[in-house]
Amino acid sequence: MGAMLGLPLGLWAVRLTPLPGSPEELRTANRLTVVLCGLAGGLLFAGTVYAMHFSQCQHTPEVQADWFWRIGRIVSHLVLVSLLIVATATDFRDYSIPDAITAAGAIFGLSIAVVSGDVQVIHVWVDWHAEIPGIRGPEIPEWIRLHPHWHGLAWSLAGMAAGAGVTGVVRGLSAWILGREALGLGDVTLMAMIGSFLGWQPVLVAFVLAPIFGMVVGIAIRLLGGKSYLPYGPWLAMGAIAVMWSWRWIWMFETAWSPTSRFAVRRFFSDGIGLAIVGGIAVFGMAALLVLLRFRRGPAAQ
Repeated sequence: MGAMLGLPLGLWAVRLTPLPGSPEELRTANRLTVVLCGLAGGLLFAGTVYAMHFSQCQHTPEVQADWFWRIGRIVSHLVLVSLLIVATATDFRDYSIPDAITAAGAIFGLSIAVVSGDVQVIHVWVDWHAEIPGIRGPEIPEWIRLHPHWHGLAWSLAGMAAGAGVTGVVRGLSAWILGREALGLGDVTLMAMIGSFLGWQPVLVAFVLAPIFGMVVGIAIRLLGGKSYLPYGPWLAMGAIAVMWSWRWIWMFETAWSPTSRFAVRRFFSDGIGLAIVGGIAVFGMAALLVLLRFRRGPAAQ
């Protein structure tokens, strides 16, 4: 089923990014795009359903959606996976991520968040510093329960702002470091779209993970394929999917630094210092990757 749905995604990517070349070369490139999108659709759709439904990869103590919207969240994330497949295909083909993908995706992500009021991966704000283990859980603002649809709006908009903001900052930083543009506006809008589906905390984690995928996979592609420049959108997409498939374990990860001190990922998102640390890691990781791989965009990049 996923493979069958992936084939139209490949056709959409082909239509969005017409390539120069002879008819025979175009047929070969277009067929390859369609086949790869079909394979990606089969693998990623099956993986998403398994991770979300059977492994409960997004089940956390503070977010308890009802049965209907748990299914709705799976459907919405399958839409996100579809858009990420197309964005990855166009970025590899033409070093561009058209607004037709990201704008439509952001509108869908925002709309389902508002209409449902119950597809959030994590609430827009959770104070885990108020938790007393065995006595009480984290503090969640009462207005979230009383106004779920307004919360859906705030949660999705915050995700869009965080995704676009951190990518935009690094885009400017990379231009300063490398003396040329290393990230396009398509990367900024892609992260805004991802944030509209996942919220601001997961989109920041996805941004932190993206350089890891870029360094591991990107270096291998450059060594094997000899490409002189690579797009960055695919690594952002991989970071988003990794977060989607492992959010419960990322959010709830906790370990003891000492008998009296514990480290918990979720506590970083409850105070300004923690957010500064997460932001610093994201910016430093991206900057290190850009220096290492010297990413650059093609002349048609958006």
